[in-house]
Amino acid sequence: MWKSRLFWKLFVAYAGIYLLSAIAIVILVSNWHEKVIVDQVATRLRETAIVVRSQIADQFNVPVSNELQQKIRQLGQETGTRITIVDLDGKVRADSEQDSLAAVLEMGNHKNRSELAQAVESGAGVSKRQSPTLDLPMLYSAIRVDNAGQAVGLVRTASPMSFIRDQIQHVQRLVFTIFFLVTVSVVAITYWVVTQLISPVDALRRAGDAISEGDYDTHVHLDRRDELGQLGVAFNDMSQQLRNQVSQLRLSQERITMILDAIGEGIIALDGDGKISFANPMAGEQFGFSPKLAKGQELFLTVRQAELKASVDDARSTKTSQATEFTVPDSKLTFEVTASPIPGNPPNGIVVVSRDITELRRLDGVRREFVANVSHEFNTPITNIRLYAETLRNGAIEDVANRDRFVKQIEEQAANLQQLVADVIALTRAESPKTSFEIHRISLNEVIDDRIAHFEKTAADKDIRVKADIAEDAVVVDANEESIVQILDHLLDNAVRYTPEGGEITVSCSANQSMAVLEVADTGVGIPVEHRSRIFERFYRVDKARSRRTGGTGLGLSIVRHLVSLFDGQIKVESNSPQGTTFIVTIPLAGDTSNALLGDD
Repeated sequence: MWKSRLFWKLFVAYAGIYLLSAIAIVILVSNWHEKVIVDQVATRLRETAIVVRSQIADQFNVPVSNELQQKIRQLGQETGTRITIVDLDGKVRADSEQDSLAAVLEMGNHKNRSELAQAVESGAGVSKRQSPTLDLPMLYSAIRVDNAGQAVGLVRTASPMSFIRDQIQHVQRLVFTIFFLVTVSVVAITYWVVTQLISPVDALRRAGDAISEGDYDTHVHLDRRDELGQLGVAFNDMSQQLRNQVSQLRLSQERITMILDAIGEGIIALDGDGKISFANPMAGEQFGFSPKLAKGQELFLTVRQAELKASVDDARSTKTSQATEFTVPDSKLTFEVTASPIPGNPPNGIVVVSRDITELRRLDGVRREFVANVSHEFNTPITNIRLYAETLRNGAIEDVANRDRFVKQIEEQAANLQQLVADVIALTRAESPKTSFEIHRISLNEVIDDRIAHFEKTAADKDIRVKADIAEDAVVVDANEESIVQILDHLLDNAVRYTPEGGEITVSCSANQSMAVLEVADTGVGIPVEHRSRIFERFYRVDKARSRRTGGTGLGLSIVRHLVSLFDGQIKVESNSPQGTTFIVTIPLAGDTSNALLGDD
């Protein structure tokens, strides 16, 4: 209780308010009592002066005499009051404090005394001041003496202020004694009242501390029916509900732990300091550590994998999920890992989810290798078929009616097959994470001019106009020139295929902040809305019949998308179906490096 801040705040507040109030009351009572006593003495002095005036009213018409002096002295002794008889001109005729008439005559003129001046003017006067004759603080009361309607003199009575102060101090001692006794009683009562208020609060605090330390069976017992008693009941109800909820949470946590232990993916939870707070058995199996022993350890002292560390660091700094893929040198296993920050600022930790994709990558590699090998093996016979077809068309077949038609079909099919093989190879290369490209600083302006010139004849055969809208300043990117040429060729080839005769194709190039913007717009048939989200898929065709007639393989846009992504770029399509399509490619402008390799050898 003595250490309770709330106790001392309430005790000091209540006791302080009472003490300040009591002191104010004592001061007011003392001042009031002093005024009452002074008024009472002043009244007594006035009454004495009136009595004296009635006895000496006829003495102002005769010369000063010793008889008057003796009479005034006697009256002063009988009343315990100083009495002074003064003429209107201020000359003293008698004074009860003087022994003889001679001494009276030696007293100075009193005309300027304030109480006498008031009495001359208004008939009565009162003042408190130092007496020049007795050298004592005195209270004076003076009245005017009239005879036959004419003012003839003044009677003044006085009493020492020491007498008044003695009476005041006597009463003040009594008041302060009572004040002290009442103060002690009030402080004791205040202590008791505050203790009664604080005791339940202190009990609630101790119970709250116990619950915060995990003792959920703690209850408070407050034998009260006021709000504090109701608070105790509410606290006990809360403690019961909290105990139930904690039990449910523990049960849920056990279930979640069982699920995480049984899941087929590795899960590692890191706290804000990068230490392992949880790891399931699968994670330990994947990276070769004991989840129980690793708890509380630094992740990168347990799993020494640079790619994993980089992914976790990126997730912590960017506050977004980061995915990476790497192969562990010792086990030769490939993992796909996602590091996701736990919400908070800064993040409260990181959750790492790892998936063994070794077999998936092996099968994917087999598939890519198969496609590449098949395409390569078919390239030679397809080329031979084309050569034979040209030979037949040049005179080897004597059937005049049919030879040209058959030969032309063979030639077209061979060309389509050859193009398909080329596209499959290009797509496989673009999709492969191990593909490497020589990166050079390339002027898009020059590449665009070259590819437009390459397609001018094909476009002219269909009466299609191809024009360039290129920025005057060179737009330079760091990329692979062959890949940029492929991107432009596929986009221009698509535009020529799907633009009707008399149409127009516009190739634009500009720089927008840190990005190069390449656009290929045509006035062709357009792309319906329902197809736009899928046109970059492999072998997807908006109009399959038309694609067969025009010779499209369905791989061009997929190749473009992969090539653009290799250079950290993006591609999107805008179309006003049924007429006009615009493909927009954005690639970062050239940086400081002018020659580098993208990908792994």
